[in-house]
Amino acid sequence: MLRYLILSGLLVLSSLAGHAAAQSPTPAPETAYGLRLVVAPLPPEAAPEPSATQEPPPPPDLEAIAEVLRARLEAATLLNYRVTVGEDENTLVIEAFLGQGDDRSADAFQASVLESVARLGSLEFVDFSALDPADVPSEGDCILTTELLRVAGADFTCAGAPGVAPMPAALDAASKPFPTLLTSAALANAQAIPNSFQNESWGLSLEFTDEAAAILADFTAAHIGEPLGIVLDGVVLLVPIIQAPIFQYAWITSDFDRASAEKIATLLQGGALPVRLEVLEVTLLTFDTP
Repeated sequence: MLRYLILSGLLVLSSLAGHAAAQSPTPAPETAYGLRLVVAPLPPEAAPEPSATQEPPPPPDLEAIAEVLRARLEAATLLNYRVTVGEDENTLVIEAFLGQGDDRSADAFQASVLESVARLGSLEFVDFSALDPADVPSEGDCILTTELLRVAGADFTCAGAPGVAPMPAALDAASKPFPTLLTSAALANAQAIPNSFQNESWGLSLEFTDEAAAILADFTAAHIGEPLGIVLDGVVLLVPIIQAPIFQYAWITSDFDRASAEKIATLLQGGALPVRLEVLEVTLLTFDTP
């Protein structure tokens, strides 16, 4: 019985240069620094207005969002941090400081924190099986899925990701999004691993929950020879053809470098955010070392 699927493809990470460029210059080596962010949940703009007989949706659970952010910062080896609900009870305040012996520059540190906070971190397995071959999205395309429509709205774009094909302008709330089979919640574990098939390249090792493994096994067994999309935050990473049923584990192999693979694993370990976050304030904190 096949328990591992080896996949291949290319990943393009969203750039955070726009955030970093707006910040203060890198402090001198004798200056320690940290970062303070204020963020707020950004509801999907495409969410339908509740009817007179429907209750409005509940407000975002800030503590649940905070738990995802804490897990991401922990996985990113940012050990000196705290995430708290703001005094207005509508925002979250993130404060992170470089740990002892961490020699990252201020720009690299800010980029790491912003990536941990700002990205949805939504890995999806998407059903492409009903598509004609000519209509199957390509690696690097930006697509709208049923999960992204629920979480981020039809206005979601992959803007800022270098080399990513833009989402078609015609794709709006009236268009049919691609059906999501499994989300990041299906993962029990994710780790960056060296790629034994390509020198100096890295991939991901994924372990699914028992419930998700059963769903994936049934789906892949019924769709041998058909495409399956693997999508991260709307960007198509891979479009493998299903060769055999997939069970508890999958290996995603590619020409990722180690840093890229570890960034993705960190996002997946922390879990996907239930909503997008808007960064309201970014403050670089500096202080003299003893």
